Amino acid sequence: MTAKVIVGGIGVAFVILVYLLALPALSLFYIEGVAFWGMAVVLPLLFVTFVEITDEGEFGTLSIIFGVTSIIFLLTLLIGGCAGSPMFRSSALHKQLGTVQERSFTEDIVPIDLNQLPIVDERLARVLGEKKLGEIPALGSQAEVGDFTYQSYNGKLVLVAPIVHNGFFAYNNNKSGTPGYIIVSASNPSDVQLIDNIDGKSVKIQYQPEAFFGRNLKRHLRNNGYFRGLTETSFEISNEGFPYYVIKEYEPTIGWSGKEVTRILVVNATTGEIKPYGLDELPDFVVRVQPESFVFKQLENWGKHVNGWPNWSNVGRTKPTEGIAKIFANGRFYFYTTITSYVNDSSAIGFVMVDTQTKETFFYSMSGATEARAAGAAEDVLQQYEYRASKIPLPINLDGIPTFLIPLKGNSGLIMQYAFVNIQNFNIVGFGDSLASARLDYMRKYTDAGNRISFSDKAYSYTAEDVVKRVSQINRDGTTYFYLLLKDNDSQLFTCSIDISPELVVTEPGDRVKIEYISTNNQMVDIISFDNLEISLAKTEAQIQKEQKVDSVFRDNLNSTTVIGVNSEEIENTWDNLTDQEKAKILKNIQPKQ
Repeated sequence: MTAKVIVGGIGVAFVILVYLLALPALSLFYIEGVAFWGMAVVLPLLFVTFVEITDEGEFGTLSIIFGVTSIIFLLTLLIGGCAGSPMFRSSALHKQLGTVQERSFTEDIVPIDLNQLPIVDERLARVLGEKKLGEIPALGSQAEVGDFTYQSYNGKLVLVAPIVHNGFFAYNNNKSGTPGYIIVSASNPSDVQLIDNIDGKSVKIQYQPEAFFGRNLKRHLRNNGYFRGLTETSFEISNEGFPYYVIKEYEPTIGWSGKEVTRILVVNATTGEIKPYGLDELPDFVVRVQPESFVFKQLENWGKHVNGWPNWSNVGRTKPTEGIAKIFANGRFYFYTTITSYVNDSSAIGFVMVDTQTKETFFYSMSGATEARAAGAAEDVLQQYEYRASKIPLPINLDGIPTFLIPLKGNSGLIMQYAFVNIQNFNIVGFGDSLASARLDYMRKYTDAGNRISFSDKAYSYTAEDVVKRVSQINRDGTTYFYLLLKDNDSQLFTCSIDISPELVVTEPGDRVKIEYISTNNQMVDIISFDNLEISLAKTEAQIQKEQKVDSVFRDNLNSTTVIGVNSEEIENTWDNLTDQEKAKILKNIQPKQ
């Protein structure tokens, strides 16, 4: 009897140790809960039964209990597994993603300013964050940079990551917590900040996944009674800069499969305070509710089980490519991935965007390059330098053209070149040392291939007189391109080739010029016509024909777009002639953007 108690105690101790290390969900609705409780009952019984058989040489009561319990446990696993198996639930698995809406890329994804393009991914952010941390030698030996999360902070797209313990001994020496977090601008690799205090008070990240004992984040949640399934921890900061961890609670909805987030738990990283939120009452700073792994699995099931089970001939099946990008469009965050046919994944049939908060899913039908082929095309252009393309290219709307933006990195992990690759024709690749020069190269190659640029249903043509503030030029493939910064409009950079006007060669800062351009959302604006008012040159017939040819390229690129001329002076004069009552009425009817 004593031997049975000792051996049974060892089995119980082992089960407790497993719980303390794995911290599984304890509910029987989760497979991990069933596995844990099955082990908690079966394992001690197994140990005791072994002693019983060894001592008595025959099967006793405990042996029978062990056998029955084991059979029940195995049947439970079998039934639960079948309940979520595609063999029986393929329709439910296909529908779990919800309604997938077909949309137009150029209508949904508005053109984005070059200076706001998120060129920094998680890998580059880590390189920059570790470099920043290394500037403080004493800190770098005790801590490291945690996982980065995209979020909007003070109107800017950024990546944030906590500074975390780099091992048990580091934790033991810094039980008060690690000092703060890293913010990296998603559009400017030079903008990296280490935030270790707010309003003069130090920020200590005490509760984190890398901590031990009661300060370990998951153990802290379990100790406070949160025993449901937990998945994907993301570090996010409030609008005031206070650090939080966001953990997703989930439940299986199709047997033990079909996992869905039910609520989120927001943990104050400095105090450990836990606040649960329903999906309809999220804090403003929380942008990532749907776990990436859940979304990817549901995209797989959506494409794989479209025609039920079995589907030996793969009729209608699709699949997502490996890897998911995080993009910010129209004020929302999305997961993005390309969709290919189930058998041939060398080319895309379209791509999907999934809202990271609501799981609302949009499909954009568009044949073309997958992320891997686009990245390969970008690397091939500069293969002599052995640059490596960003793991997951970013899809953008570049003046109405569906395009991949691909930063090319050197061995250090820093960006060396930028490439724009056409999604529908990955042979069109523009590259440059800057986004502006890469865009210029890309647009030239795009139009040289016989394509037209579609701005929108309506475009606005502006004519302006201004003074040149700065002017510079570059030569690419035998063509000289000019960049002008104007005195009264220094928020945009105007660009054109020498073909627009020979007067560009002798244009200097201080010259008054007259330009015509088509308005876009980019800070880089293409000039249609140029006239230096300080210079009077007689144009040859050849030059007139050249300018007409250049002008026709811009006009033809507008396709069926209606070009509306805008006279800024007339608008200003009209406004000045209005009465105060009329101005107030107009201003009252202008609704701010939500």
